[in-house]
Amino acid sequence: MMKKIVLMGMIVLGMMGLFDEVCYADAFDNIRIEYLDGTEISATQTTTDNTITLYLRGYEGDTLKGDIIGNWTVEGGIGNCTPEQGISTLFNPTKPGVGTITVINGIYTDTVCPITVSPGAIHHIRIEHFNGTEVSATQTTTDDTITLYLRGYDADNNLIGDISGTWTVEGGIGTCTSGYGTTTIFNPTRPGAGTITVTCGVYTDTICPITVNLGVFDHTRIEYADYAEAGTIGITTDGSLNLYLRGYDADNNLIGDISGTWTVEGVIGNCSAGYGTTTIFDPTRPGAGTITATAGVRIDTTGLITVSLGVRDHIRIEYADYAEVGTIGTTTDGSLNLYLRGYDADNNLIGDISGTWTVEGGIGNCTPGYGTTTVFDPTRPGAGTITATDGIRTDTTGLITVSLGVRDYIRIE
Repeated sequence: MMKKIVLMGMIVLGMMGLFDEVCYADAFDNIRIEYLDGTEISATQTTTDNTITLYLRGYEGDTLKGDIIGNWTVEGGIGNCTPEQGISTLFNPTKPGVGTITVINGIYTDTVCPITVSPGAIHHIRIEHFNGTEVSATQTTTDDTITLYLRGYDADNNLIGDISGTWTVEGGIGTCTSGYGTTTIFNPTRPGAGTITVTCGVYTDTICPITVNLGVFDHTRIEYADYAEAGTIGITTDGSLNLYLRGYDADNNLIGDISGTWTVEGVIGNCSAGYGTTTIFDPTRPGAGTITATAGVRIDTTGLITVSLGVRDHIRIEYADYAEVGTIGTTTDGSLNLYLRGYDADNNLIGDISGTWTVEGGIGNCTPGYGTTTVFDPTRPGAGTITATDGIRTDTTGLITVSLGVRDYIRIE
């Protein structure tokens, strides 16, 4: 079948793309942009998902003379025509907006005005910053937060708008404050690498990877070797505590060991190192107190430390006033009230202890010979000692020198 083409005032008969014959036709005096069925295209609306095939035809008055070759141009940045020259073209709308399509054939012009292009259907979603920048692989710290937005796009990457979706965090690196919505705030809480994924129906987008680093030094903590915090604890004077000072960021992530000054409150003992990352607390007195470590402006204090007596370590022969019985002089007229008391390794009094009392040097005797207390009765001038034993532990007085008493009676011998 032959097709009539009017080209610059000429009629060209063509078949299968070949020109068979050229002859002159009556001149056309206007051109029109039409659909295939001959309907003239006026103002129109479309989306970026569609295409429109346009035809250029020449008319004399209202009489169709034939298809016309013309030069097609698109104004307004709303898309493009392919080809740019021909009797027909395919308009591909790529950007939402309002524009025109103009075709020129010699002195004749026709325009489709306006063409309003709207976004197409949602084709994919994207996690973005507020300014529309896509969030790709990113780094942050536990001190920061990132506000994320979910937006939908058509197949030509035209923004449709904010889209609600379900937000999830993988890798244990933090949380999203809103699990569902058009926006969320990512709060990184743990160093590491992970991802944030958002899902809206069949559409998914992921930030991968998100690398979270430690925040700045925020606070210190007094801990044991196993990183457990030193809280309320009971201990005896026989024990000791190895303590460590460690620094953390605001999300309680360990930064490392920190040097600080160690002080003990409550007169319950002392710290072996007054300054450093670690110290050994030696409890020396029963009571309750705390240990404080200071690193610049940051301070941490243990829970209440209650110190109890240690086990019996040694015994001591004493007077009633707890003074130890050392070297002493007495006379046969006098007597000594003695007490046997037990102490822990730090010389803290445990209490009265029963023991066996013996006198060395033949200077007198103890009554009773067993008990927590005895009375030494000096009966002979000389020097000796008194020993007490609880079966395992022994204590001995200092040297006791016994002198004659005052004249008590006379005797003829």
